[in-house]
This record gives sequence, structure tokens and C-alpha cells, in this order.
Amino acid sequence: MFYSKSFGIAFVILSTLFFTSGLFAQEDVLKKRKDFMTARYDELKAIKRAVEEKDYATISLRAKDIMGAMDKAVNHFPKGSFSEKSRAKAEIWEKWDQFSKIPLKVKDVASALANAAGAKDEAGVQAQFKALGPESPFRSGACYECHKDFRSSPPPTKKAGG
Repeated sequence: MFYSKSFGIAFVILSTLFFTSGLFAQEDVLKKRKDFMTARYDELKAIKRAVEEKDYATISLRAKDIMGAMDKAVNHFPKGSFSEKSRAKAEIWEKWDQFSKIPLKVKDVASALANAAGAKDEAGVQAQFKALGPESPFRSGACYECHKDFRSSPPPTKKAGG
């Protein structure tokens, strides 16, 4: 009798640990992905300021940061890592070949931007920044190519007081 109760308790504890560890792992993936994307957005904002100030060194540095990050972008999307807390759409894994090519395009555009900044080519910087996504990754440019098909829109903000 004691043995079966102990076994039952141990089974419940181990089952709980097994299922909750998966939830924690999923939340960790989502947090890392969000942090990764937030850092890219911050780089875009820094590039935008640098373009306005004609700070070619910063443009080049930040564009190279984006280039390096794009090598790791798809790693932040392990199969099935979507939930109510994520804006990633299931289409990512259904259209993996299409999805996985987009970071390469972003990397190419960021490379061209870094090269234009290195040459202090104002027209080239403007053109490549426009190609990358000057308004935001949510509205234009190479970054938007991914967001328009593979990211759900944020929920509308609720207005206070009715």
C-alpha cells in the first residue's frame, strides 16, 4: 500500500516537472526571440538617427551588427515555437524555405548599407537604408518582407475609459 502511494506521488511530481519544463523552455525561446528582434529594431532606430546625422561610422557598425545577427535569425524559430504569447505565425514552419531566405536578403541589404556608409556615399546610404526599412520593420523594406507574411499584427490597444 505504501509503495503504491509513493509511486503515485512520485509519478505526479515527475509528470508535473516534465510538462512544466516544456512550458518554461517554450517561454525561454519566446523571450530570447523577442529580445533578439527588439535588439534589431533598436539597431534600425540607431541607423535612422545616424543617417539623419550623416554618421557613417555608426551606420556601418550597426549595419554590420544586423548582418551578423541575420546568420542566427532562423535559430530563434525552432519548429513549433508559437503560442498565444508569440506573434510568430504557424506559416513560418509551413513555408520554411520561403521564411529562411528572408534573413539572407536582410543581410545582403545591410551589407550594401555598410559598404555605402564605408564609402561615405550619401545616395547609396539613403537607397540601402530605404531598402532595409526606414519607417520600421513593420511597414517597409527587407525586414517587412518577413513581418508581413510571418508575424501577426499586435492586438489593438485598448482605450481607457470607454
